Amino acid sequence: MKKIVALMGPTAVGKTPLAIELAERIDAEIICVDSIAIYRDFNIATAKPSAAETERVSHYLIDIIDPVESFSAGDFCREAKKAMEEIRKRGKNILLVGGSGLYFRALFNGMFEIPRKDFRIKEKLEEKIKSVGIHNVYEELKELDPETADVIHRNDRYRILRALEVYYTTGKRFSEFKKEHRLKLTQGPVILKIGLNLPREELYKRISERTDQMFKNGLLDEVSSLLKKYPPACKPFQSVGYKEANSFFLKGEASVEELKEEICQKTRALARRQLTWFRSEEGLQWFEPSQMDGIESLMTSFFGPDGPQNDVSQ
Repeated sequence: MKKIVALMGPTAVGKTPLAIELAERIDAEIICVDSIAIYRDFNIATAKPSAAETERVSHYLIDIIDPVESFSAGDFCREAKKAMEEIRKRGKNILLVGGSGLYFRALFNGMFEIPRKDFRIKEKLEEKIKSVGIHNVYEELKELDPETADVIHRNDRYRILRALEVYYTTGKRFSEFKKEHRLKLTQGPVILKIGLNLPREELYKRISERTDQMFKNGLLDEVSSLLKKYPPACKPFQSVGYKEANSFFLKGEASVEELKEEICQKTRALARRQLTWFRSEEGLQWFEPSQMDGIESLMTSFFGPDGPQNDVSQ
């Protein structure tokens, strides 16, 4: 069975240098699991790998779309699967690296594929809800698909409507689609999940140092240039670092030092949210970035005594 290593953790914890070292040791290429690094031109605050790092190890899913384009978790899964196939064809192992919990979860669990919406059926169901009320329509769902109804609240209009729409579009219960999806998951690749973390004070220190480095690398010049090319409402401008710098230019009230502190605060809050998400991830094994011996021991156990090279062709 195919095996994949996933390396995840909060921003600024040190994922990139460790990932480069791991990738070289297991002959892997890296798929970046980051919801902002996918956008072109937004470089400094995203901490994308340097040219030297991408020369050492090939990276995928960086700079793949324009900032004005929309991109969902489903889009990410499709692009990630294409990258995985390309990496396997090259005879390499796969290392997933990043801090986007939503993208990781979508990859691990797979995107639940159900038929496209039929707006004619949806309209009829909407009319029925208006006519007889949501509770009566819920009772209809209980008769047609009791398993789905059991996990939906009787007032959850959206999910009741969607489950009935699927049934009337396909003649198949929503719960049947879910069972098929779970079966596919058991047949998928085996994934070793490695989480990186640091004591809070050390992580916050790294966040401060990285923020300082962003300004030295020309963050404000980059944002000034980006604002001339892209609308402030585009998604990457809503991310930490860019959002605050954008506001700095628009309002012109704060000093650069105040801006730095605001970015530090927002980045620390982001790191806490990321850790909360990852701590709920089943099977994740935690290390500090310096604990390479422990990580390597875990990977030896995961791939077996003959090493990872025997898994890429399976």
